[in-house]
Amino acid sequence: MVKKKFIGLIFLPIFLVSMLFPFNLKAKELFSRTAKNGLKEYLSEICQWVESNPVNADNHSSILMAAGLVRTLLAGFKLTGKKQEYRNTALEWCDLFSSQQHLVKTAQKNIGGLWLNGVNRGNLDLTESNLAAVALACGYKYANKERKKIYLQVLEHYGRFLVEGSLVNPLRTDLAGNNSWVIRKGLHRGAFGTGYVNGKASIMASTASTASGSLFFSQLYKITKNRAYKEQSVAALKWILNNRKATGEIPSFVEGKPLSKKSFEVISYCAEAFQGAHYLLNDKKMVRWLLTELDPTIRWLLRSQNNQGLWGLDVEERYSSGIVSLLAWFYLNAETDESIPSVLEPAWQVWLHPVHSQSFGILMEKIPTGLVGLTIAEMIRPGSTYGRK
Repeated sequence: MVKKKFIGLIFLPIFLVSMLFPFNLKAKELFSRTAKNGLKEYLSEICQWVESNPVNADNHSSILMAAGLVRTLLAGFKLTGKKQEYRNTALEWCDLFSSQQHLVKTAQKNIGGLWLNGVNRGNLDLTESNLAAVALACGYKYANKERKKIYLQVLEHYGRFLVEGSLVNPLRTDLAGNNSWVIRKGLHRGAFGTGYVNGKASIMASTASTASGSLFFSQLYKITKNRAYKEQSVAALKWILNNRKATGEIPSFVEGKPLSKKSFEVISYCAEAFQGAHYLLNDKKMVRWLLTELDPTIRWLLRSQNNQGLWGLDVEERYSSGIVSLLAWFYLNAETDESIPSVLEPAWQVWLHPVHSQSFGILMEKIPTGLVGLTIAEMIRPGSTYGRK
């Protein structure tokens, strides 16, 4: 059984008494040591909830849920006293996910791999597969030698599938495959295609699959040091940044066309790609470029906060946690003003409140619980959810 909600009994008084201003503005830190200890307790509670509400890799919805929850468990293992059950549960998922990879012959007649259990009525969004593969890459860093060998082979098969496509469409074997999921020429050079739509490959640019693909290749570069993976990751980032609006807003491209409305869900995917490049690519010059380029986007985000201090409307608010992580990362690493900490405060007042946090879905629903778990871990130790030591 999961214990009674910790933050309502212990953490909230700590927050209110010793953290009336939860951010330390004198140094480039957002939380005091006392506050971080409280966040560790909260992260541990989230991990215990995940243990009692396990995810699997058997269907479309659970693959998406697992992406955040598995990484949260691994960060919880690292940050909350190395509780073996957190790591074991995460690695058991990695084992299952690895075993379910479907092998294909790529357009260049090499061995590639993907997951068909994510197919939903003939549709397969590469974003979900990318994020699940990122979770597997994080698991690699906590695995023993035997598991690492298996995980790496699975990850490289998937990377090859993204780069080289497939000789035959794995969803409809009566159709020819595609040469690559990466766009190599034209205005969308560096972007990733959407995936399979109604059983057919869609190679038109998708912001979500491009951002998650960039994060995946950053992870694969960190493991292998293969520069081709780094180049793929950076090319995807450049496409995202080159296709922003004049205001700094990152539009969501779907099937090669930008949506007319804002998508903060897509911004959260981009946020992880930016941070992943920092923590995984080991390139200070690239990070300086990235921080400079992102400044107008950060300003746009600061202007886009809603009346609750979150981002988006209704269910999209759950992706505010990714934006909070991005703003916190930018504040800690860029030459910036001091407006960011106060902008983040309302979100924490929601997530740390025993009633409001339940309304948000924390310890109630898997996706928001996993997303907030990732943000909490990043506040405790930046880079911890990306496998940074």
